[in-house]
Amino acid sequence: MEEKYLIPDYDDLNEALMIDLALCHFEDKQQEECLSDEILAALVGKRLSAEKYESALKHVDQCESCYIKWLEITSICQEEEKKHKKYIKYSKQIIPTFMALAASILLVFYFAIQQEDLIEQSYNMALTNNTLFKELNKQKEIADLPWENSINNEFQPSMLAFGHFQLTTLQELSFGSGLWEGRKKVFDSERKKSCPDFLSPHSITDLDIKDWKTSPWSFYYELGKWCFLMKVLCKTYADIPSSLWHKQMIIIDYLKETLPNDKYISNLDRTLINEIFQEIKQELIKLEKTPGNMKNRHLVFKQLNKLIYHKWKVSK
Repeated sequence: MEEKYLIPDYDDLNEALMIDLALCHFEDKQQEECLSDEILAALVGKRLSAEKYESALKHVDQCESCYIKWLEITSICQEEEKKHKKYIKYSKQIIPTFMALAASILLVFYFAIQQEDLIEQSYNMALTNNTLFKELNKQKEIADLPWENSINNEFQPSMLAFGHFQLTTLQELSFGSGLWEGRKKVFDSERKKSCPDFLSPHSITDLDIKDWKTSPWSFYYELGKWCFLMKVLCKTYADIPSSLWHKQMIIIDYLKETLPNDKYISNLDRTLINEIFQEIKQELIKLEKTPGNMKNRHLVFKQLNKLIYHKWKVSK
């Protein structure tokens, strides 16, 4: 096939020189017509119109230089696609886990701030209930704590519900201190009394802590404080608003989330306590709908006694 090129008509050029000039002119023209990298990338990504796509594909099929570039760009795009798919797959696996972890941390952080406030709010709501106080005055035994002799109201450490005071674990002492603090908040007659020595962390050798509330055993202190409030609410016939029962469900959610997972509590303890929390919450759901139902209150009280008289074991 004869190629048509404009060759200067110089008589002094020999045939070999004219051929060289023709070849150079051909290569320059071919180079000018090569597709740009952007067009080749668009071709690989199929981002061209149908007409331009067919034209570019035809050119690549005929041009060795563009064909080589097209192969290189195709290879790069395939590698990037593999990396992207791998990242997406990894993200689908890790993001839900990360989100769940973040949600748990936020939940614990939120309740760590709100939990004490909710317990205090619950006490304050109860303290404004005049009917509740009338009922409490009729049932003085509600004020009794497990280690007290209800006959002469004297302290009997050897009668501590958790066992003999010399053998009592730190979590039980912290729990008992929480019960004591709860009673002080409810009964005016108890507010000026000092916490008995056997419940104080200062009486324990080699235990350098200010109080149970700020100690590693603070969970048990708050649990005891909450249990006394619930004991009062469930043993009276006073009208309790639904909102107060609802607050107790939120507190239970917090207690379940923050139940310690360390050497101070055994797996058996943890399982039992979680079961008690679940049983109490089921009854609280019913009490929120029918606040005055004494049967549900009694069932909650039975579960509370399991906590109050529970003998904690140190995990081995």
